[in-house]
Amino acid sequence: DARAMPPAVKCADASAGEASFIRSGCLAGLRSDGRGCTQYRTAQIDLGVFPHASGSCRLQLGGTLVTAAVCAEISSPPADRPGEGRVNVLVSSHSLAADVPALQRALERLLTAAGCGLPLEQLAIIQGEQCWEMLVACAVLRSDGNELDALAMAVAGALCDTRLPKVTPISVAQAGDHAMLELDEDITEYSQLDVTRMPLYVTVALVGGQRVFDCTALEEACASATVSVACSADGTQGAVAMAGPEAVDVSELRDVLKAARAQAATLHASFWDEIFSRREP
Repeated sequence: DARAMPPAVKCADASAGEASFIRSGCLAGLRSDGRGCTQYRTAQIDLGVFPHASGSCRLQLGGTLVTAAVCAEISSPPADRPGEGRVNVLVSSHSLAADVPALQRALERLLTAAGCGLPLEQLAIIQGEQCWEMLVACAVLRSDGNELDALAMAVAGALCDTRLPKVTPISVAQAGDHAMLELDEDITEYSQLDVTRMPLYVTVALVGGQRVFDCTALEEACASATVSVACSADGTQGAVAMAGPEAVDVSELRDVLKAARAQAATLHASFWDEIFSRREP
């Protein structure tokens, strides 16, 4: 399921000299910050950064800084999935470098696709009548490349941090009305979602003929194309989004998708280890 995204607008383009240096370095397996071509920058993660949100996460990936906050409210379930809840996402940016419409489309596909790994059935309250609806508000505060991967991780962290209060039906639904619900006032009584099966985006850029992961903004400016692949920890592939000035031929795309799936296990392991080391019991 591959759909084209327009190229991101960058606030700073690489000069001819910088582009030549970056491309030749990537071709030799050397990057200006010392990483290998498959190596991600270390993610710095904080949970619970917005105390009035149901769950929140701030994530820094090198010079890229993003946040995600979840607001949970009671709503009606989708007519075609009466035993599930809803998840919606909204993206904003303080940075001109971020392509907000493309980021929002990619995150919507990550969270709403069939088999996306989110336990939407855990958001049901009363079958066919009431459910939890999660609005995930994301913000790009600072851009230095790979905003989509960073946002996907921040969304997963915020959903993992989300606490849903205990809800008890106290009346039977009448014609045209919903059943009355009672929210437990005991803040220690809550439930949390298991979102560890949720896919994360793994973005691969083609720079100087080399496949490069977690690009900086300058590296992205030198890329002929980028391919973002939603991958679960077991390598299951979901949505694919492509951007860049050049097309990716079929044989190269096949190799890129394979490389992204292989990288997914490492990314998931390091990310979830960090999340669970920071989540309060």
